[in-house]
Amino acid sequence: MKPLVSVLMCFRNEDSVLLKTAIDSILNQNYSNLELILVDDASNQDYEFLKKYRSQFPKIKYIKNDTNIGLTKSLNRGLSIVNGKYVARLDSDDVSFSDRIDVQVQFLESQEDYVIVGSRFLITEKDKDSEPADSKELEFEEICKMISSQNFTAHSTILIRTDKLRDLMGYNEFYYYAQDYDLYLRMLRLGKIKVLNKILVRRNIFDSAISYRKRKQQRFYAVIIMIRAFLKYGGGVAFFKNIVKALFVITMPSQITTYIKSLSYFNFRR
Repeated sequence: MKPLVSVLMCFRNEDSVLLKTAIDSILNQNYSNLELILVDDASNQDYEFLKKYRSQFPKIKYIKNDTNIGLTKSLNRGLSIVNGKYVARLDSDDVSFSDRIDVQVQFLESQEDYVIVGSRFLITEKDKDSEPADSKELEFEEICKMISSQNFTAHSTILIRTDKLRDLMGYNEFYYYAQDYDLYLRMLRLGKIKVLNKILVRRNIFDSAISYRKRKQQRFYAVIIMIRAFLKYGGGVAFFKNIVKALFVITMPSQITTYIKSLSYFNFRR
């Protein structure tokens, strides 16, 4: 029998259509042995379709926080009820292609020295699909070289060994943002990471998304992680260049960074 996979999704006041689409992309996976862990971070709206889904699909587990505790702590709450051998992440406005779980499980089942596997991904922005420059196949050695200069894959693409995630006591709750970047750095102590040469996820990018609205806060935490990675793995020109870019985002007024974020030199999306 194929191993159980737990898909972990957290949301707060997510658009109902986007949330339903994200959930449907998991329920419609080719891989059948899975459970879906939904953590509602104290949304102030009712999701009527969720009540129906929870009665129809026993594989759905639901937690609702009494107060807004943020993504990192919500992920750890979800992790506390995970039963799967593997944990897959998906943001509540993203979509997993139907073969995503199957492809990634096959990889980790055949490669015991790997602890995380990600994939290439598409982005949908202003109703147009494209593949960003940071969506690419990466081998373990390449990841070790670049970990000090950037977060190398989208959180929504990863599949993790549950026992290894628990060995690290889950996500580090100091990191209110950039918790995935911190996780990858810590996971490298336990095994290898690979990004597959296959597009398995589509991400939706909006100006209202956390990665856009909270980019200053994200860069603050990312700088801490970049320095930690530099001390462990070293880094060349890319490290210093991206540190400068991150500090620019942190220190400059939002109006200025918003104006120039589309210029080719500056990548503020991650």
